[in-house]
Amino acid sequence: MIVGRSLKRDRPAFDDGDEVVQEGPDGLPSTILVADHSGAFSEFKAPLESFAKAYAWPVNKRLSVLPQPCEFALRYLAALRARFVHIQEDYRKRRRAFDNLFKHRPYDPGGSFRYRWECVLRRLDQTDADSLIDAIRRNIRIESGLGTHGSAAAARETKTETCHG
Repeated sequence: MIVGRSLKRDRPAFDDGDEVVQEGPDGLPSTILVADHSGAFSEFKAPLESFAKAYAWPVNKRLSVLPQPCEFALRYLAALRARFVHIQEDYRKRRRAFDNLFKHRPYDPGGSFRYRWECVLRRLDQTDADSLIDAIRRNIRIESGLGTHGSAAAARETKTETCHG
């Protein structure tokens, strides 16, 4: 997400099958690693919020097979926010090291790697984590059951609801 990995300009490469899930001692997923970095730094200018629908897609595509879809969605959002904030804080703490990492490379606003690096770092620094997560949350669609609607008839009338937490 942060480095703008995209294989198509209109959609980031996110949860596209290039990930490896590591399990913890309890047998549950504990870490997700990106195994293929193709397309990294392809999208380096647009605000991350503009891709909220794509970042919500990993939840939306799994909703029909989850016993507690809203809990899953809320945990996804919490973990995504925590990791984003961790990386953002790491950048802010070590800004000089990150900013100088590719200073030896040619600089071209037409799209050199050094320029793209500068852009993704600026975007990382300027992104409000809560606004980003709220934008993603608004794009997560939970199938209605009896849930908060109170009756099966109301649930049939309202096909989807936004998952809030």
